Amino acid sequence: MDFSETLRDAIFRANPCYQLVPFDKLSRADQQSALANGLHPTSYGVFLPAAGSTLNIRTACAESALLFLSLQSPAQMPKYVRAQNPSNWIDEVKKLLLDEILEVQIDNAYVCGSALLANNESTALSAQSDNGNLLSSLSAQAILYADKLDISDPRTLSGRIYCFNRRPFCFDQHHGLCDRNKVTAFLRLAELENELALNTRWKQQSQSPLFGGWLNFNSTNPFKNEPSRDKWTCKLYISAHWQHLPQVLLRFLSNTKSHLCACGFKVPCDIFGLLRPDNFVVYVKSKEAVFELADSLAPTLQGTPVQGVPFSSPLTQDGLLSWGADPPKASAFSMVGESWRYWLTNRLASNLIRAKSSDANSRPHTLALERLRLEGIDVDSWTPPQDLL
Repeated sequence: MDFSETLRDAIFRANPCYQLVPFDKLSRADQQSALANGLHPTSYGVFLPAAGSTLNIRTACAESALLFLSLQSPAQMPKYVRAQNPSNWIDEVKKLLLDEILEVQIDNAYVCGSALLANNESTALSAQSDNGNLLSSLSAQAILYADKLDISDPRTLSGRIYCFNRRPFCFDQHHGLCDRNKVTAFLRLAELENELALNTRWKQQSQSPLFGGWLNFNSTNPFKNEPSRDKWTCKLYISAHWQHLPQVLLRFLSNTKSHLCACGFKVPCDIFGLLRPDNFVVYVKSKEAVFELADSLAPTLQGTPVQGVPFSSPLTQDGLLSWGADPPKASAFSMVGESWRYWLTNRLASNLIRAKSSDANSRPHTLALERLRLEGIDVDSWTPPQDLL
Protein backbone atom coordinates (compact mmCIF):
# COMPACT_ATOMS: atom_id res chain seq x y z
CA MET A 1 0.00 0.00 0.00
CA ASP A 2 1.25 3.48 -0.88
CA PHE A 3 0.12 5.65 2.00
CA SER A 4 1.44 8.96 0.70
CA GLU A 5 -1.80 10.32 -0.74
CA THR A 6 -3.96 8.69 1.94
CA LEU A 7 -1.98 10.26 4.77
CA ARG A 8 -2.23 13.83 3.54
CA ASP A 9 -5.85 14.13 4.65
CA ALA A 10 -6.09 11.20 7.05
CA ILE A 11 -7.17 11.31 10.69
CA PHE A 12 -4.51 10.31 13.24
CA ARG A 13 -4.39 9.73 16.95
CA ALA A 14 -1.82 8.89 19.59
CA ASN A 15 -1.80 5.16 20.32
CA PRO A 16 -3.93 4.86 23.50
CA CYS A 17 -1.94 1.77 24.53
CA TYR A 18 1.14 3.95 25.10
CA GLN A 19 1.90 6.31 27.98
CA LEU A 20 4.44 9.07 27.48
CA VAL A 21 6.79 9.35 30.46
CA PRO A 22 9.51 12.04 30.70
CA PHE A 23 12.98 10.74 31.51
CA ASP A 24 13.18 12.50 34.86
CA LYS A 25 9.87 10.92 35.92
CA LEU A 26 11.22 7.40 35.53
CA SER A 27 12.49 5.53 38.55
CA ARG A 28 16.26 5.38 38.92
CA ALA A 29 16.24 1.70 37.97
CA ASP A 30 14.14 2.42 34.86
CA GLN A 31 16.44 5.31 33.92
CA GLN A 32 19.49 3.08 34.10
CA SER A 33 17.72 0.37 32.09
CA ALA A 34 16.66 2.91 29.43
CA LEU A 35 20.20 4.28 29.12
CA ALA A 36 21.63 0.76 28.88
CA ASN A 37 19.23 0.06 26.00
CA GLY A 38 20.29 3.05 23.94
CA LEU A 39 18.18 5.94 25.24
CA HIS A 40 20.16 9.15 24.91
CA PRO A 41 20.23 11.21 28.15
CA THR A 42 18.95 14.27 26.25
CA SER A 43 15.88 12.45 24.91
CA TYR A 44 12.51 13.54 26.23
CA GLY A 45 11.67 10.16 27.69
CA VAL A 46 9.99 6.90 26.73
CA PHE A 47 6.70 5.54 25.47
CA LEU A 48 5.64 2.89 27.98
CA PRO A 49 3.12 0.24 26.87
CA ALA A 50 0.03 -0.42 28.95
CA ALA A 51 -0.03 -3.47 31.19
CA GLY A 52 -0.73 -6.62 29.20
CA SER A 53 0.14 -4.97 25.89
CA THR A 54 2.45 -6.64 23.39
CA LEU A 55 3.92 -3.27 22.43
CA ASN A 56 7.59 -2.47 23.00
CA ILE A 57 9.11 0.35 25.03
CA ARG A 58 10.11 3.13 22.65
CA THR A 59 12.39 6.12 22.94
CA ALA A 60 10.59 9.47 22.83
CA CYS A 61 12.49 12.39 21.33
CA ALA A 62 11.14 15.91 21.83
CA GLU A 63 9.53 15.98 18.35
CA SER A 64 7.73 12.65 18.68
CA ALA A 65 6.64 13.52 22.23
CA LEU A 66 5.12 16.83 21.08
CA LEU A 67 3.27 15.13 18.22
CA PHE A 68 2.02 12.37 20.54
CA LEU A 69 0.62 14.99 22.91
CA SER A 70 -0.86 16.98 20.01
CA LEU A 71 -2.84 13.95 18.83
CA GLN A 72 -4.41 12.88 22.11
CA SER A 73 -7.66 13.63 20.32
CA PRO A 74 -8.10 12.38 16.72
CA ALA A 75 -7.20 15.00 14.13
CA GLN A 76 -5.44 15.60 10.84
CA MET A 77 -1.68 15.97 10.97
CA PRO A 78 -0.91 19.34 12.63
CA LYS A 79 0.16 22.13 10.31
CA TYR A 80 3.42 22.67 12.17
CA VAL A 81 4.56 19.15 11.16
CA ARG A 82 3.88 19.87 7.49
CA ALA A 83 5.56 23.29 7.70
CA GLN A 84 8.69 22.11 9.50
CA ASN A 85 9.41 19.34 7.01
CA PRO A 86 7.34 19.91 3.86
CA SER A 87 9.39 17.60 1.63
CA ASN A 88 9.30 14.38 3.65
CA TRP A 89 6.95 14.79 6.61
CA ILE A 90 4.94 11.83 5.32
CA ASP A 91 7.95 9.50 5.63
CA GLU A 92 8.50 10.67 9.21
CA VAL A 93 4.84 9.99 10.00
CA LYS A 94 5.11 6.54 8.39
CA LYS A 95 7.94 5.70 10.81
CA LEU A 96 5.76 6.61 13.79
CA LEU A 97 2.92 4.54 12.37
CA LEU A 98 5.10 1.49 11.81
CA ASP A 99 6.60 1.98 15.27
CA GLU A 100 3.00 2.00 16.61
CA ILE A 101 3.40 5.38 18.32
CA LEU A 102 0.60 6.83 16.18
CA GLU A 103 -2.46 5.26 14.58
CA VAL A 104 -4.25 6.26 11.38
CA GLN A 105 -7.94 5.85 10.57
CA ILE A 106 -8.55 3.52 7.62
CA ASP A 107 -12.02 2.17 6.82
CA ASN A 108 -13.44 3.39 10.15
CA ALA A 109 -10.75 1.64 12.19
CA TYR A 110 -7.47 2.87 13.67
CA VAL A 111 -4.47 0.82 12.60
CA CYS A 112 -0.70 0.92 12.94
CA GLY A 113 2.38 -1.29 12.72
CA SER A 114 2.08 -4.53 10.77
CA ALA A 115 -1.61 -3.98 10.09
CA LEU A 116 -0.66 -1.20 7.67
CA LEU A 117 1.24 -3.70 5.53
CA ALA A 118 -0.98 -6.75 5.93
CA ASN A 119 -2.29 -6.54 2.37
CA ASN A 120 0.84 -5.16 0.76
CA GLU A 121 2.03 -7.88 -1.63
CA SER A 122 4.76 -5.67 -3.09
CA THR A 123 6.79 -5.80 0.10
CA ALA A 124 6.64 -9.59 0.43
CA LEU A 125 9.97 -11.33 -0.07
CA SER A 126 10.66 -14.39 -2.13
CA ALA A 127 13.89 -16.33 -1.86
CA GLN A 128 13.67 -16.91 -5.61
CA SER A 129 13.07 -13.28 -6.66
CA ASP A 130 16.73 -12.50 -7.11
CA ASN A 131 16.84 -11.48 -10.80
CA GLY A 132 20.02 -13.49 -11.13
CA ASN A 133 21.66 -11.72 -8.21
CA LEU A 134 23.15 -14.24 -5.77
CA LEU A 135 23.65 -11.74 -2.93
CA SER A 136 20.11 -10.40 -3.21
CA SER A 137 18.81 -13.95 -3.03
CA LEU A 138 21.00 -14.78 0.00
CA SER A 139 19.83 -11.66 1.82
CA ALA A 140 16.20 -12.53 1.13
CA GLN A 141 16.77 -16.09 2.34
CA ALA A 142 18.39 -14.79 5.54
CA ILE A 143 15.41 -12.56 6.31
CA LEU A 144 12.86 -15.29 5.56
CA TYR A 145 14.87 -17.69 7.75
CA ALA A 146 14.84 -15.18 10.63
CA ASP A 147 11.13 -14.60 10.03
CA LYS A 148 10.45 -18.23 11.02
CA LEU A 149 12.71 -18.41 14.09
CA ASP A 150 11.11 -18.35 17.53
CA ILE A 151 13.65 -15.95 19.04
CA SER A 152 12.62 -12.91 21.09
CA ASP A 153 16.07 -11.53 21.92
CA PRO A 154 17.19 -8.99 19.27
CA ARG A 155 20.93 -9.65 19.71
CA THR A 156 20.50 -13.40 19.29
CA LEU A 157 18.32 -13.00 16.23
CA SER A 158 20.70 -10.44 14.73
CA GLY A 159 23.55 -12.92 15.16
CA ARG A 160 21.60 -15.60 13.31
CA ILE A 161 20.94 -13.22 10.41
CA TYR A 162 24.54 -11.96 10.34
CA CYS A 163 25.97 -15.48 10.27
CA PHE A 164 23.66 -16.71 7.53
CA ASN A 165 25.45 -18.66 4.76
CA ARG A 166 28.34 -19.83 6.92
CA ARG A 167 29.43 -23.34 6.00
CA PRO A 168 28.77 -25.98 8.67
CA PHE A 169 31.73 -27.37 10.59
CA CYS A 170 32.42 -31.04 9.91
CA PHE A 171 34.91 -32.66 12.26
CA ASP A 172 36.09 -35.30 9.79
CA GLN A 173 36.77 -32.68 7.13
CA HIS A 174 37.88 -29.66 9.13
CA HIS A 175 39.50 -30.79 12.40
CA GLY A 176 42.99 -30.47 10.94
CA LEU A 177 42.56 -26.68 10.57
CA CYS A 178 41.47 -25.82 14.10
CA ASP A 179 45.03 -24.85 15.02
CA ARG A 180 46.28 -21.34 14.14
CA ASN A 181 49.63 -22.61 12.86
CA LYS A 182 47.92 -25.11 10.57
CA VAL A 183 45.68 -22.39 9.11
CA THR A 184 48.72 -20.18 8.54
CA ALA A 185 50.39 -23.07 6.72
CA PHE A 186 47.21 -23.73 4.74
CA LEU A 187 47.20 -20.08 3.59
CA ARG A 188 50.92 -20.44 2.60
CA LEU A 189 51.84 -17.20 4.36
CA ALA A 190 55.49 -18.22 4.81
CA GLU A 191 55.79 -19.01 1.10
CA LEU A 192 54.13 -15.72 0.18
CA GLU A 193 56.68 -13.80 2.22
CA ASN A 194 59.46 -15.46 0.23
CA GLU A 195 57.79 -15.28 -3.19
CA LEU A 196 56.19 -11.84 -3.01
CA ALA A 197 58.14 -10.08 -0.26
CA LEU A 198 54.86 -9.88 1.61
CA ASN A 199 56.42 -8.09 4.59
CA THR A 200 57.74 -5.19 2.47
CA ARG A 201 54.24 -4.02 1.53
CA TRP A 202 52.10 -5.43 4.35
CA LYS A 203 52.84 -5.59 8.06
CA GLN A 204 51.05 -8.16 10.19
CA GLN A 205 49.47 -6.62 13.27
CA SER A 206 49.74 -8.00 16.77
CA GLN A 207 46.86 -10.22 17.86
CA SER A 208 43.94 -8.35 19.41
CA PRO A 209 41.94 -10.08 22.17
CA LEU A 210 38.75 -8.64 20.63
CA PHE A 211 39.51 -9.91 17.13
CA GLY A 212 41.47 -13.04 17.89
CA GLY A 213 40.03 -14.98 14.97
CA TRP A 214 41.80 -12.89 12.33
CA LEU A 215 45.24 -12.34 10.86
CA ASN A 216 45.36 -8.59 10.25
CA PHE A 217 47.73 -6.87 7.82
CA ASN A 218 48.18 -3.12 7.34
CA SER A 219 49.88 -1.34 4.47
CA THR A 220 53.47 -0.33 5.21
CA ASN A 221 52.63 3.07 3.68
CA PRO A 222 52.01 5.19 6.82
CA PHE A 223 49.83 7.71 4.96
CA LYS A 224 47.25 5.03 4.21
CA ASN A 225 46.73 4.06 7.82
CA GLU A 226 45.71 7.35 9.37
CA PRO A 227 42.32 6.56 10.93
CA SER A 228 39.45 8.92 10.20
CA ARG A 229 37.12 9.60 13.08
CA ASP A 230 34.27 10.97 10.98
CA LYS A 231 34.41 8.97 7.75
CA TRP A 232 33.22 5.51 6.85
CA THR A 233 35.85 2.84 6.17
CA CYS A 234 35.07 1.08 2.90
CA LYS A 235 35.67 -2.64 2.65
CA LEU A 236 35.85 -5.13 -0.19
CA TYR A 237 34.67 -8.69 0.41
CA ILE A 238 36.24 -11.54 -1.57
CA SER A 239 33.89 -14.43 -0.81
CA ALA A 240 35.36 -17.67 -2.11
CA HIS A 241 34.84 -21.18 -0.77
CA TRP A 242 37.42 -21.73 1.94
CA GLN A 243 39.39 -24.35 -0.01
CA HIS A 244 40.27 -21.69 -2.59
CA LEU A 245 41.36 -18.97 -0.17
CA PRO A 246 45.14 -19.61 -0.60
CA GLN A 247 44.89 -19.05 -4.38
CA VAL A 248 42.70 -15.98 -3.88
CA LEU A 249 45.19 -14.53 -1.39
CA LEU A 250 48.06 -15.13 -3.83
CA ARG A 251 46.22 -13.37 -6.66
CA PHE A 252 45.27 -10.47 -4.41
CA LEU A 253 48.86 -9.94 -3.25
CA SER A 254 50.20 -10.31 -6.80
CA ASN A 255 47.86 -7.61 -8.10
CA THR A 256 49.54 -4.20 -8.33
CA LYS A 257 46.26 -2.39 -7.59
CA SER A 258 45.95 -4.14 -4.23
CA HIS A 259 48.72 -2.16 -2.56
CA LEU A 260 47.74 1.05 -4.37
CA CYS A 261 44.07 0.93 -3.35
CA ALA A 262 43.98 -0.97 -0.06
CA CYS A 263 44.89 0.15 3.46
CA GLY A 264 44.87 -3.35 4.87
CA PHE A 265 43.26 -6.76 4.80
CA LYS A 266 42.39 -9.64 7.08
CA VAL A 267 42.01 -13.39 6.71
CA PRO A 268 40.90 -15.94 9.31
CA CYS A 269 43.29 -17.85 11.55
CA ASP A 270 40.93 -20.71 12.43
CA ILE A 271 38.56 -22.99 10.55
CA PHE A 272 35.46 -21.26 11.90
CA GLY A 273 36.61 -18.04 10.26
CA LEU A 274 37.41 -19.84 7.02
CA LEU A 275 33.82 -21.10 6.90
CA ARG A 276 32.41 -17.56 7.12
CA PRO A 277 31.09 -16.02 3.88
CA ASP A 278 33.15 -12.90 4.64
CA ASN A 279 36.41 -14.83 5.03
CA PHE A 280 38.59 -12.30 3.17
CA VAL A 281 38.07 -8.61 3.93
CA VAL A 282 40.06 -5.81 2.30
CA TYR A 283 39.99 -2.30 3.78
CA VAL A 284 40.05 0.33 1.07
CA LYS A 285 40.74 4.05 1.28
CA SER A 286 37.64 5.27 -0.63
CA LYS A 287 34.51 4.12 -2.44
CA GLU A 288 36.16 4.93 -5.77
CA ALA A 289 39.15 2.77 -4.83
CA VAL A 290 36.81 -0.14 -4.02
CA PHE A 291 35.52 -0.14 -7.58
CA GLU A 292 39.00 0.36 -9.03
CA LEU A 293 40.39 -2.61 -7.10
CA ALA A 294 37.38 -4.79 -7.92
CA ASP A 295 37.75 -4.06 -11.64
CA SER A 296 41.40 -5.12 -11.46
CA LEU A 297 40.81 -8.27 -9.41
CA ALA A 298 37.71 -9.59 -11.19
CA PRO A 299 39.47 -10.99 -14.31
CA THR A 300 42.15 -12.76 -12.26
CA LEU A 301 39.57 -14.37 -9.95
CA GLN A 302 37.07 -15.36 -12.62
CA GLY A 303 35.84 -18.92 -12.17
CA THR A 304 36.59 -19.06 -8.42
CA PRO A 305 33.79 -20.90 -6.56
CA VAL A 306 31.64 -18.32 -4.76
CA GLN A 307 30.12 -18.40 -1.29
CA GLY A 308 28.54 -14.93 -1.13
CA VAL A 309 28.16 -12.32 1.67
CA PRO A 310 24.53 -11.48 2.50
CA PHE A 311 23.73 -7.78 3.02
CA SER A 312 26.70 -6.64 0.99
CA SER A 313 26.48 -4.78 -2.30
CA PRO A 314 27.60 -6.79 -5.38
CA LEU A 315 30.56 -5.70 -7.48
CA THR A 316 30.58 -8.71 -9.80
CA GLN A 317 27.61 -10.55 -11.22
CA ASP A 318 28.61 -13.86 -9.63
CA GLY A 319 28.76 -12.33 -6.12
CA LEU A 320 32.43 -13.15 -5.53
CA LEU A 321 33.31 -9.48 -5.02
CA SER A 322 31.04 -7.19 -3.01
CA TRP A 323 31.45 -4.23 -0.73
CA GLY A 324 30.26 -2.56 2.44
CA ALA A 325 31.60 -0.13 5.02
CA ASP A 326 32.26 0.42 8.70
CA PRO A 327 30.55 3.52 10.14
CA PRO A 328 32.60 5.79 12.41
CA LYS A 329 31.98 5.21 16.10
CA ALA A 330 30.25 8.57 16.49
CA SER A 331 27.86 7.82 13.61
CA ALA A 332 24.12 7.44 14.04
CA PHE A 333 24.63 4.09 12.31
CA SER A 334 26.88 2.81 15.07
CA MET A 335 27.17 3.40 18.79
CA VAL A 336 29.98 0.88 19.23
CA GLY A 337 31.81 0.93 15.91
CA GLU A 338 29.82 -1.96 14.47
CA SER A 339 30.02 -2.76 10.78
CA TRP A 340 27.40 -1.77 8.23
CA ARG A 341 26.24 -5.39 7.96
CA TYR A 342 25.86 -5.65 11.74
CA TRP A 343 23.93 -2.39 11.85
CA LEU A 344 21.57 -3.78 9.21
CA THR A 345 21.06 -7.13 10.93
CA ASN A 346 20.50 -5.42 14.30
CA ARG A 347 17.77 -3.23 12.81
CA LEU A 348 16.22 -6.13 10.92
CA ALA A 349 16.17 -8.27 14.06
CA SER A 350 14.56 -5.57 16.21
CA ASN A 351 11.90 -4.82 13.61
CA LEU A 352 11.18 -8.50 12.99
CA ILE A 353 10.64 -9.13 16.69
CA ARG A 354 8.32 -6.13 16.99
CA ALA A 355 6.34 -7.28 13.98
CA LYS A 356 6.06 -10.82 15.33
CA SER A 357 4.40 -9.49 18.48
CA SER A 358 1.44 -8.41 16.32
CA ASP A 359 -1.08 -10.87 14.94
CA ALA A 360 -2.02 -8.50 12.13
CA ASN A 361 0.66 -9.64 9.72
CA SER A 362 1.68 -13.18 8.81
CA ARG A 363 4.88 -11.79 7.20
CA PRO A 364 6.85 -9.81 9.79
CA HIS A 365 9.62 -9.18 7.27
CA THR A 366 7.36 -6.76 5.39
CA LEU A 367 7.45 -4.34 8.33
CA ALA A 368 11.16 -4.88 8.92
CA LEU A 369 12.02 -4.01 5.32
CA GLU A 370 9.62 -1.08 5.03
CA ARG A 371 10.99 0.41 8.25
CA LEU A 372 14.52 0.26 6.81
CA ARG A 373 13.33 1.80 3.54
CA LEU A 374 11.98 4.77 5.49
CA GLU A 375 15.43 5.29 6.95
CA GLY A 376 16.81 5.70 3.45
CA ILE A 377 18.26 2.17 3.15
CA ASP A 378 18.33 0.51 -0.27
CA VAL A 379 16.99 -2.91 0.69
CA ASP A 380 17.58 -4.25 -2.82
CA SER A 381 21.33 -3.61 -3.12
CA TRP A 382 22.16 -3.04 0.59
CA THR A 383 24.55 -0.28 -0.42
CA PRO A 384 25.85 1.95 2.40
CA PRO A 385 24.41 5.50 2.34
CA GLN A 386 26.04 7.17 -0.66
CA ASP A 387 25.98 10.67 0.82
CA LEU A 388 28.02 9.54 3.86
CA LEU A 389 30.93 7.85 2.08
